[in-house]
Amino acid sequence: MSLRLPAVLAWTITALIGSLVSCSLQKTTEVPDELIGVWTTSADDYSGRSLELRNHSVLIGTGEGTPSPSPVVEVIQEPAVGMTAYTVVYRDLEGDFKLHLLYDAAQRELRLKNRPQVTWTKGEDAAPPEGSSAA
Repeated sequence: MSLRLPAVLAWTITALIGSLVSCSLQKTTEVPDELIGVWTTSADDYSGRSLELRNHSVLIGTGEGTPSPSPVVEVIQEPAVGMTAYTVVYRDLEGDFKLHLLYDAAQRELRLKNRPQVTWTKGEDAAPPEGSSAA
């Protein structure tokens, strides 16, 4: 048996796994409709803060001043246990940043992947999506 055969087999398995993983990922530059809106939480650590997602931008409200929109560079969607995982890549003056989000469609709740115990809910007075006209 040649030593080359295991290397070819390993490469084939790696390529197969890579293609399976990439098939489960969906990439776009537009924020999905279910995430568009102003998200807030009652958690004390985030008092006065908000996360606003628009079709093509992110606004992170820190309670100080008016947040500036940062353009969305990429949105990656992948399935997660009982939820949908999103990575929203946005750009500001300091570079590209990633928001790792978990969305529970049944509960209509959003969670930050690094703080899954904190739930965020979308306000009813969310701004209309960019490019749409208010009723």
